[in-house]
Amino acid sequence: MSSSASSQSGRPPASRCLLCNVGCPVRVMRAGPDQYLPDYVPHAGYAGLCGRGSVLVELADHPDRLRDAHRHGSEGREVLDLRAAAAEMAEALRGTDSAAVIVDGNYDVDTLAAVGAFAKSVKAKWAVSVPPSDEALVRGLDSSGCRFIGPEALEQADAMLLIGDVFATHPVAAHWILEAKTRQPRMPMLVVAASAGVTADFASASFQAAPGAGLAAAVAAVRTGNASALGPRAKGLAAWKDQLKKAKQPVIVVAADAGRASVLALAAEVAGLARELQAAVCPLTTYGNAWGAVRAAAAGGAAGVEDILKDPPEALLVIGADVESALAPQAVASALGSVLTLVYIGPMPNRTSRRAGLVLPAAFAFEQSGRALLGPGREAAFEPLLAPPAGVPTVREILALVGGGAAKADLASPVAAATARANGEPKGEGLLLVLANDPVHFADGSLTREARWPQAVIPRPVLLLAEEDAEAAGLADGRRAIIQGPGGRAEVEVVTDAGQARGQARASAAFPAVRDVFGWKLGGPDAFEPVRVRVGKV
Repeated sequence: MSSSASSQSGRPPASRCLLCNVGCPVRVMRAGPDQYLPDYVPHAGYAGLCGRGSVLVELADHPDRLRDAHRHGSEGREVLDLRAAAAEMAEALRGTDSAAVIVDGNYDVDTLAAVGAFAKSVKAKWAVSVPPSDEALVRGLDSSGCRFIGPEALEQADAMLLIGDVFATHPVAAHWILEAKTRQPRMPMLVVAASAGVTADFASASFQAAPGAGLAAAVAAVRTGNASALGPRAKGLAAWKDQLKKAKQPVIVVAADAGRASVLALAAEVAGLARELQAAVCPLTTYGNAWGAVRAAAAGGAAGVEDILKDPPEALLVIGADVESALAPQAVASALGSVLTLVYIGPMPNRTSRRAGLVLPAAFAFEQSGRALLGPGREAAFEPLLAPPAGVPTVREILALVGGGAAKADLASPVAAATARANGEPKGEGLLLVLANDPVHFADGSLTREARWPQAVIPRPVLLLAEEDAEAAGLADGRRAIIQGPGGRAEVEVVTDAGQARGQARASAAFPAVRDVFGWKLGGPDAFEPVRVRVGKV
């Protein structure tokens, strides 16, 4: 590799993996001449890196990463001097009354603050991009008054309510959950999830809720002791609260990957139940810095990404985020096509950078020092895991070339509470489909789709459905299928599960074609909510 390793002294390394908010301490280990492998920090109490964390070093020296500034024009690709490219970027933003900046929320919080300050200096709107489910979870819980803990404290719990397929979305968090279960084999471990996932296999009791609004309804049934609206399968939920009440240290663990409105409704129910039980809440987010990003955006007066794209600016700077993959290509194609000057800054090429007329390379978040807020009260400072390749600057260094200064994010204040009523199940016929995160790909997949191991393990979208639903469609495990929804169609690989509820299905979140199937509209009430789809043979 061309990158240089960070210090390998006896001190615990200060780097962090931010591919979820467990925030595992991580270091690099020499595997040979100019070759390095990522490794966890065993004496920090962490159990190891998950599949996502294992790709960090590969991404750092990926053969396709951006290493020079360039312009895409009628005569092809033109390499530019970095300073000249930065000046051109700044001039494009300053030269119009309609400019905006969108920055990925998994950069450190002080880089986010610097981007916000730069945007204001060029009179541009700005927004921070985080997964909508993360934003909703933060906004729904941050001002709730709940007592929050991080996943490393879960082994002290003596009763747990787990919401979501936690073992799949946050594998390292499962270590502490199982530690608690090992110490107290009779500990109530209650699971509410929209799939028959691996988490439910370890539960003392589980309930498979309908995707989207069903999660909030299930938690409400636990809180009120009234599950009659959820049918005969939910009868046992009414007794769960009593099991949690008997515990001295009950914890509610919530990992949300449903739609925005559904997660806001879920957060309200979680907060209400936690207050009644005096239980701690352990929120698990897709972005490691989701909590810091939402607070930094609120403190800096940022707009929403969808608000910016609904009325496309003439000049748009995108930093680190693959806006097209994150929001579904179909939803944003028209907006991005209306932008006269699109500039991209980031470490890797993606769908958004390929649209840009001007591209500048930048370091990954893990190639610089900074701060992240992994959750309430969980601020973590970190040092670079590796140095970026020679000549590749950090985002803050690029902004400094055009007069941008250092800034310090204000993380002290929780964001204002937001609530929403969960949408009901969508009308129509077909399976109820929701996006599903997995332990291999990260978020919208724009990073991990480029890495070798995720490509080998999940090279194409996976559709998880009940065996009966697969048989009805003439499909079998491992076969290809087509899903047809409001926004179009996508080819997927079928995976059946005997425990999956009939009429419900989950599809890989990390593939743009799958996101397009949902037919979302920018700012629409159904954004990121489940839809009805038909499934058939290829």
